[in-house]
Amino acid sequence: MRLIGWLTVKLSGAEMRAHYVVSSNINCLGYQRGRLFIRFNSGQTYSYEKVPFPVFRTLKESDSVGSAFHRLVRGHFPYHKLEQDPFVKAAH
Repeated sequence: MRLIGWLTVKLSGAEMRAHYVVSSNINCLGYQRGRLFIRFNSGQTYSYEKVPFPVFRTLKESDSVGSAFHRLVRGHFPYHKLEQDPFVKAAH
């Protein structure tokens, strides 16, 4: 597993756990109500829609998060770039 830590954040009034990972491409993952949130090391954050929870679980537990992303997510789900990064709103 390439998980290095997690932090709970608030998104639309509900809590979401931000999972920080070791990856040359991906910095952080989150999942809420069928939406997968990914912040890339470039700083850009995207939301992927209608992602089944097992895909998220496999992604965060993968030895190579970037490879799993390309195999399981990229090109398989509708997505959009987020203007506001949901991972910066930490709940303390």
